[in-house]
Amino acid sequence: SQSHVKLYSRLVKSIITAQETDGGWGDLITTAMCLRALLCGNGSGAAIDRGMQYLADLQKSEGIWPNIPIRRMPADPYVSALVSYQLGDQARFHQAIRIADAIAWFTANEPRLDDETRQLWKRARIRGRLAIPAMQPSLC
Repeated sequence: SQSHVKLYSRLVKSIITAQETDGGWGDLITTAMCLRALLCGNGSGAAIDRGMQYLADLQKSEGIWPNIPIRRMPADPYVSALVSYQLGDQARFHQAIRIADAIAWFTANEPRLDDETRQLWKRARIRGRLAIPAMQPSLC
């Protein structure tokens, strides 16, 4: 949120110019950080929409992401935790991806995560206030 700084607009233009045709910025981590930078300035627009769609397209059926932007690659908990840490507090991220699936995967697999990934996921949960949504009582 440094939009008053003269360099800010040049940095935003550089980020937007570097976006690739698939909507990402080379890999998932770089994409998450570029989106974070654009969203920090209350950004909106096609670059953010395309970036979010890129993440949504690469999200695996189990709810997390691969370590490189090839959908058929195995899921990578560390990359997924970092993506969640960078964007988990952003409403646009929650709208674009299946956040409940990601949270459910981490909740089910947390005991098997390595220490570094577990700590990053813990920080992502706190920063983004990520929790499994409470089940709504049935009205029937």
